[in-house]
Amino acid sequence: MGTATGALRADEVREAIADVRDPELDESLVKLGFVAGVDVTEEDVTIRLLVPTYFCAANFTWLMAEDLRRAAARVAGGRRVKVLLGDHFVDEEISEGVNAGARFQEAFSGLADDELDELRVHFWRKAMTARQWQVAEALRARGWSLEALGGARLGDAPPSIATSRLQELRALLGVSTAPDSPLFVRPDGRPIPVDELEIRLEFARLTSVSLETNGEYCRGLFAVRYEGGAK
Repeated sequence: MGTATGALRADEVREAIADVRDPELDESLVKLGFVAGVDVTEEDVTIRLLVPTYFCAANFTWLMAEDLRRAAARVAGGRRVKVLLGDHFVDEEISEGVNAGARFQEAFSGLADDELDELRVHFWRKAMTARQWQVAEALRARGWSLEALGGARLGDAPPSIATSRLQELRALLGVSTAPDSPLFVRPDGRPIPVDELEIRLEFARLTSVSLETNGEYCRGLFAVRYEGGAK
């Protein structure tokens, strides 16, 4: 990288990484408390990452570290960006691999069978399914019937955090974000017929509940592990 240019504060880096999410939970790592520290010097940006357990899945954790590094690099101004994972059974391997710009299989040669692109898409699709149910509930609260939901368009979704995230996920998955595009779609982007909508929304509800339950579980584990705050 080139020489660092301009002043940069730690809070600016935190803002840049604020939307980096736990891939399984679809929640901000900063809000979850997993970002334990951000340090900025004239040469480096260092982000300290902690996770709820010592044996959190290496592939999930790699995605977190990699996404943090990419997001911070956008504002680093030529500084070297390092993500330091701590208290994890392969923290050195993940930190060194991500900071070197290596692929997952390169860092875990002989142990990893696949790269993580498909896993990332799987989590995006799961999160999109959950957000669809949240948007459906918001429309139902406004009096929309199931039949009306069957003809809903993306532009009908009321402004909310769920709607904004749904739009982001559709863009990531290559699903249309045009206001007149069908609101409720399968994970591959195909519209859901009205005669399938009820059962698919029930599946979406269960998916949303699963994400919320896993989120509460992880927050609890993290709080117990780092009682009083990450050290």
